[in-house]
Amino acid sequence: MTPEGSTHVETAFTGTTSSFSSTAYGKVAVAAPVRQRDFRAGSTTGRRPAAMAEDGRMTGDQDRIALSTQDLREVTAFAAACAEVVLEVFEAAQPDDSRPRDAVGAAWEFARGGGRGKSLRDTAWAALKAAKAADTAAASEAARAAMSAAGAAYLHPLAKATQVKHILGAGAHAARAAELVAGHDPGVAAEHVERAVRHATPVVVEVLKRFPAAPVGGGRVGELIRMLDAGLRPPTPAE
Repeated sequence: MTPEGSTHVETAFTGTTSSFSSTAYGKVAVAAPVRQRDFRAGSTTGRRPAAMAEDGRMTGDQDRIALSTQDLREVTAFAAACAEVVLEVFEAAQPDDSRPRDAVGAAWEFARGGGRGKSLRDTAWAALKAAKAADTAAASEAARAAMSAAGAAYLHPLAKATQVKHILGAGAHAARAAELVAGHDPGVAAEHVERAVRHATPVVVEVLKRFPAAPVGGGRVGELIRMLDAGLRPPTPAE
């Protein structure tokens, strides 16, 4: 699952990030320790694994990245915390539609030790449908944040920039939803990005560093993904 671009329509909401709950960010580091399993692209029984470099990439094959189950849980917890903050934006517009909340709930279940099963995919697709049916752009972005949270569990172990959307898509869509609620105020989006950066765990940062930088494009949500990406990666030392 990957985040999609947003469209502009007027919203019925006004306010700033102070109207949103920030308690979800305190739940990021909740994934229970579990037995580690590597998700490596193309691995098959009997194949000799490549060596792992210090940055987490598999040496000898630049398309492979080492990802454990615990890595995926931490990434999903981060995404769920980002999306949960703006669930009320969707529910204010669509009070009888629980699909985005169900997706965030499925993401938390996996993050806390549950299986990476069918419910994640089903609730993610349902949240996307809710986004497409939403009456306002802000509600749509909030639902897309929920979709991205459930989809974060399916981060692929491929060294491709597009995979960064699995890690940061929920945070970017949440920031965009808040920005729209505040009348397209970019400062509100920046506050959400900064808050997400502050609450990312070291594991999330380490996983992100294994992948290339966020890709270009993607409209305003793409810009917010790149802001998150830049905020979470340590600066590169000058040559």
